[in-house]
Amino acid sequence: MPCVRSWARRRHSMPPPLSRASTPSPASPTRPASRWKLPRPKQPRIGARRSASIPSVAPRCETAMFETILTSAMRAMPTFALQLGVTLAILVASVLAYRAITPMDETKLIKEGNIAAATAFGAAILSLALPLGTCLARSVSIPDIVIWGAIACAVQLGTFFVARFVFRDLVQRIERGETASAIALGATHLGVAVVNAAAIAG
Repeated sequence: MPCVRSWARRRHSMPPPLSRASTPSPASPTRPASRWKLPRPKQPRIGARRSASIPSVAPRCETAMFETILTSAMRAMPTFALQLGVTLAILVASVLAYRAITPMDETKLIKEGNIAAATAFGAAILSLALPLGTCLARSVSIPDIVIWGAIACAVQLGTFFVARFVFRDLVQRIERGETASAIALGATHLGVAVVNAAAIAG
């Protein structure tokens, strides 16, 4: 019979059913063959790891800063030496001019031990140096230092004539060693010098 034959052919052509032994099992997590756990590698501490992996940059920063400061100082050294030399030259010239306009010989009196002459002369030097220092700090060029330094010294030298006019026989009293007259002259010099320096700075 044709129907029986076709059914037999289909039966022979169909694949055999899968058995339970051959069916794949669902995926299950694999377990190690041994029940003992493998030792984990020890990790270094955070501080040790950072210190070992990141080098310290503090010495490099300090070296770079020192080199920068040294380079800047070497570049500014010629200007510093020139301005300082000009200011000191003006100070020496002003002191010599002060000795020239005063009728007394300060060097001789100081050698003789005249305390009054030494006090007056020392105050005069300080009164000349104070406005010159302010002029050096505020000036931006050598001509600026020369001009303002000359003006400041002229004001300080004129102070002696004003003090001599106010205090009668001032020179003779200092030559006799009267310390009070020397202190009065020195205070006058220093007071005018402070105002002179403030005027230059302003």
